[in-house]
Amino acid sequence: YGVAPDMVMGHSLGEYGALVAAGSLGFREALEAVSARGREMTNVSVADNGLMAAVLAPIEEVKRIVDATEGYVVIANINSFGQSVIGGSTPGVQAAVEAITAAGHRAIPLPVSHAFHTEIVAPASGPLKKELARLGVESPKIPIVTNVTGDFYPMGPGVESEMIDILGRQIASPVQFVRGLEALYDAGARVFVEVGPKSALANFADDVLGKRPQTLSLFTNHPKVGDVPSFNVALTGLYATGHGAPKHESRAPEVRSERGQQPAPVPARPTPARAAPPAPARAEQRAGGGDRYVELGRLFADFLDKGMAIYRGSSGTSELAEPVVVSGASIGLPGGEKIFGDDKVDQMLHGRTFIDAI
Repeated sequence: YGVAPDMVMGHSLGEYGALVAAGSLGFREALEAVSARGREMTNVSVADNGLMAAVLAPIEEVKRIVDATEGYVVIANINSFGQSVIGGSTPGVQAAVEAITAAGHRAIPLPVSHAFHTEIVAPASGPLKKELARLGVESPKIPIVTNVTGDFYPMGPGVESEMIDILGRQIASPVQFVRGLEALYDAGARVFVEVGPKSALANFADDVLGKRPQTLSLFTNHPKVGDVPSFNVALTGLYATGHGAPKHESRAPEVRSERGQQPAPVPARPTPARAAPPAPARAEQRAGGGDRYVELGRLFADFLDKGMAIYRGSSGTSELAEPVVVSGASIGLPGGEKIFGDDKVDQMLHGRTFIDAI
C-alpha cells in the first residue's frame, strides 16, 4: 500500500522485527537470532530465576517504591508514564508488589520463566553475541532506536560490533521505551504505527506523546476490532496524514526489499492474473445486440475448452476424461437447530466456533 517507515523501534523481542525493517538483519537470520535469544535466556540456571510484575501506576511513583525496596528489583520495562514492568529477585519483587499495592496501585504478576531485562539473565549475553556475529548484523539502512539507551543505533561502516554489543546488553537491560518514543519524536516522527497484535505500543505512544502537536498513534491488528477493520483504519489514518499511495496516484509506491538491494516498485493494489484472450465478438454483439451475461458465459466456456485442449495435449491422450464435479460443500456443527445446514460453511468462515462453557 505504499507505506514504508522513515525510522523504526521495537519493544524487547520486537527489536529484532525492527532490525529486519531497518535492513540490519534478513528475515531468516532474525528467526535464528530470536531462537538463540530465547534459548540462551531459558538456559540460564541460577538459584533464583526471579519474578516480574506489570504495574499500573505513575512511573515516578514506581521509581520511588522500587528505590526504597530492599533486595534486587528494577523497572525492567519503562513503557509509558502510567505503565511499567518490574523485575528482579523473588524477595525483591514480592516486597515491591506489596508496597505498590499498599499505595493503592495495581501490580499484576507475570507468568515468565526468568526475570528478563535484569541482571539475572545477563549470563546469556555472551553466547547470544556469538550467534549474532555469525548471522551477519549490518548497519541499518534507516534509523532505528535501541531499547538499551532509548537512542538511535550507530549507522555507517564498521558499526557491526557495536550493534552486536548493544543487542547483547539488551536482554539484561531495562527497556527504555519512553526515551525511545521521545527520541523518535525529536527526530521528526509524528505518525506511529504498531505492527503486531493488539494495541499496547500504540497506547504507550499515546500516553507519552499524545498531548504533543500533530501526533497520531495507529495499530494494525486487534482481535476485538478485527484484523481487516484494524488494518483499514490504520491505512485511513496514514492516507489522511499524507502517507502511502491512494488509488488516484498513478506512480507505483516503493517499498524496501531484501537487505542489500534497491527498493522494488510494487503496485498499490493487486494486479489480477491475465486470462486467455477473449474470443472474437459475435456479429450480434458487435451490432450492440444480445445478452451480455450470456456472452460472458460463452467466453468462460471457451476459456475452459481451450484449457482442456492444452491439458489433453500435454498428457498424450485425446480421450475426454470422466468429468470431476464439485456438487457442493457441507459441514456439521453442533449448537443449532440442525447439525448440517446450508449456512454452516459460511458461519465457520466468519469465525463462529459454537464452543461454549459446559
